[in-house]
Amino acid sequence: MASLAFPQIFLIVAPANLLVDCLVLTLALMGLKHKNKWAVVKKLGLKFWWWGFVADFIGMVLLLPGVLLPFFFPHASWADDISASICSHHGHRHRPLAVLYPPVLVLRQKALST
Repeated sequence: MASLAFPQIFLIVAPANLLVDCLVLTLALMGLKHKNKWAVVKKLGLKFWWWGFVADFIGMVLLLPGVLLPFFFPHASWADDISASICSHHGHRHRPLAVLYPPVLVLRQKALST
């Protein structure tokens, strides 16, 4: 929603997102021991970036009706419950970096097992 109020943010976020996507693709290819990583990243980097935005948009379209329920049913507690469950971060509101623990633990275990 911030990008609608401040479209110039997109000028920063989009290239940063492209860098992250290319980094993830490169790391995946390194993990697979692919010989020609850079050619693949060059060829698929923009496709990954584009499809990532498409997937985010589809997710937003799917979740938006649930978020807007309280506006259409202002006196229904079930509408508030649905909207709150979509908008909450499942207990990570006070610890935003807690979502990083599982992938870090998996990577640690993988590193220890090799």
